[in-house]
Amino acid sequence: MGAVNRQQGLAVVEFTILLPILLILLLGLTELGRALYQYSQLEKITRDTARFVVNDRGGTTGLLNLSADDIAQAKTLAIGGDGNSQSLLPGLTADDVTITALTDKLVKVEIRYRFSPILFGDTLHLPLFGHGEDISLQFDLVSSSVMRAL
Repeated sequence: MGAVNRQQGLAVVEFTILLPILLILLLGLTELGRALYQYSQLEKITRDTARFVVNDRGGTTGLLNLSADDIAQAKTLAIGGDGNSQSLLPGLTADDVTITALTDKLVKVEIRYRFSPILFGDTLHLPLFGHGEDISLQFDLVSSSVMRAL
């Protein structure tokens, strides 16, 4: 009976040691999956916005004629999608969207989105213990798309 109790006690100690490591791995994989999903959404938003600009503003001449109202409307589309009042990506604003006419036929849409971990948000930093500034877990996701007016 004594050997069985020692084995059970050893299993509890091993589990206690491994549990934090397994939880960190699980949370890290979850955040990585979330970042990939948000980047995929960002790519889709960028392509759709560029397609909207070139299709709607190309006219029949195939030349772009972008006005400030056109750019504002495209930014609104990028943020709210099909007219919803809430952002497709949390925290995405019009300042994050850049629409540039590269030539009279090419338009570039670039969106810079700040990814923030769901747990702790911007409050958690990895400490370097006096060897520089702490590392923030936030980072920028950048997507750009260039399209030609037809």
